[in-house]
Amino acid sequence: MRAFFVLLIAIVWSFNAAAQDEVDALRMSQTGVYGTSRFVAMGGAFGALGGDLSVVTGNPAGLGVYRRSEFSFTTAMFLETTKATHFGTKDRGNKFNVNFGNLGIVLAKLHDKTHQTGWVATQLAFTYNKVNNFNNRTNLIGFNPTSSLLDHYLMDAQGTFQSDLESYNPFGAGLAWNTFLLNPVDTIDSNSYTVLVSNGGIEQSKAITRRGGVNEVAISVSANYSNQLYIGASLGFPLVKYTETSVYREEDVNDTIAYLNYFTQEDEYTTTGNGINFKIGIIYRAANWIRIGAAFHTPTFYSLSDEFKTSMNAGFDSIPEWSSSSEREYEANSPDGSFDYKIISPMRFIGNIAFVIGKIGLLSADYEWIDYSTASLGSTSFSYSSSNKEIANKYTGNGILKIGTEWRFLPFVFRGGYALYGTPYKTSTQKGVRTSYSLGFGIREDALSLDIAYVFSETRGEYYLYSSDLVETTITSSNSHQLMTTLAFRF
Repeated sequence: MRAFFVLLIAIVWSFNAAAQDEVDALRMSQTGVYGTSRFVAMGGAFGALGGDLSVVTGNPAGLGVYRRSEFSFTTAMFLETTKATHFGTKDRGNKFNVNFGNLGIVLAKLHDKTHQTGWVATQLAFTYNKVNNFNNRTNLIGFNPTSSLLDHYLMDAQGTFQSDLESYNPFGAGLAWNTFLLNPVDTIDSNSYTVLVSNGGIEQSKAITRRGGVNEVAISVSANYSNQLYIGASLGFPLVKYTETSVYREEDVNDTIAYLNYFTQEDEYTTTGNGINFKIGIIYRAANWIRIGAAFHTPTFYSLSDEFKTSMNAGFDSIPEWSSSSEREYEANSPDGSFDYKIISPMRFIGNIAFVIGKIGLLSADYEWIDYSTASLGSTSFSYSSSNKEIANKYTGNGILKIGTEWRFLPFVFRGGYALYGTPYKTSTQKGVRTSYSLGFGIREDALSLDIAYVFSETRGEYYLYSSDLVETTITSSNSHQLMTTLAFRF
């Protein structure tokens, strides 16, 4: 009996570990344009400019521009609409979220107000910046003429004896077995099975709700040398919270499948954890009208913990012949699964340039390079070699281009920005591409400033309900709107 429970725990751990794959690695490797309203309004193209608390997420040398201390905080409203096309049928989902984009303080110290050479000033900053937002709701529906989720479980179950099936995969095929959706070819303890839906002809739908994000707490230091060279470094501690809840349903809308009326599968999945990374940067003012910069980010080392569970319900038109009960509805629940693991995200290389147009305007551009194929999963109790090979085979390196501009007619300031995130996928030129367009307005006084930003973003993607060998791709496109307000005090 003890050996059985040890085996069961190992199986549950293995199944859960398999749930961490290249999708999780990519999720933890990507970032967005978040932070203060000024930073966001210029598309995040602040690497060669500085003077904003959100620069610590890109080039921390930008803190060296500060000659006075500053405290700022940002609130943001986020609305995303996701459209999904599944077997030609379109559906959409909306998700609204209110959050903090930024909270922080920089303490600046002038070493000698009368001298402008040597080490003019140093800065110490404590910041909280959002670096990724996972909030999303996807609804999809369509009539699948060729396959079912049960085909996926059938492929998984074949070769496993009936006496072992429930413990073999208690989060998938085992649930289908306990709800009479997966059934034996004969009554003996064989390892051959059949399913109620074998040739499609079923309406499929799924509602997926994602919540959470990555928020980074950072401690940063910087310095200004002769108002010409700025250097900075930041130690970041990302905080992760991700929750995904999904309800999958198949229904015999044409009444062509024996016994079956419908079945549903509900999944709850939560990831929590933290990480650590280090960033270093430099800015050089080559002339009054041009600044160039560069930054390097180490990989982020995440320690994460997953918790998840699954339930399945099945409803029948008539009592299944495999059932000894007179019931027409059946329910099965998985155990509560949990697993601890690690993700190492890719390192980042960033180049920056900015052109200053007198005292009224500026143009700025950042280019960031990330090789997504270098991300990896790891654990002391499970080998992720197949998942890491999948990461290397599926993903590639690509760049992020950010462009921003600002024009001052004091006390009023006007801004605009654009960001283009290249696809992380080797085999697609469109999947995963993100673009953002931003506008901003500010009022700046000597000790107080109020900034407002609006961002519109577009993302294209693909989604598979289950094995890509069995089901067609669901095409997705997401549009998001962010409205942000930042209040800053200088002292």
